[in-house]
Amino acid sequence: MSDPRKATLRHAIVAIIEDGDEMLFIERGKEDTYGGYWSNVTGQMDEGEAQAAACVREAAEEVGLKVVPERKVWESVTRGAHFVLHWWLCRLDGPKQ
Repeated sequence: MSDPRKATLRHAIVAIIEDGDEMLFIERGKEDTYGGYWSNVTGQMDEGEAQAAACVREAAEEVGLKVVPERKVWESVTRGAHFVLHWWLCRLDGPKQ
């Protein structure tokens, strides 16, 4: 059964970016929710944007990396029910900058 709250919440992606046996974590900006904590690349999805496309866009915008979304691995609702998070495993595609 699907959760009816998910239809009214904002949607965001979590890009789990891997390069071989390495995984990228970034320190959240002080102005962000949970500023100063370490996390994966995250970002709100644009209206009508596909989840995989949001992963590619957010990785480029936030850390300047090109990624290939491989598969969705999880979905969760944030504490406080502000966002539905779509967790994606992504592979680094190109050099680290």
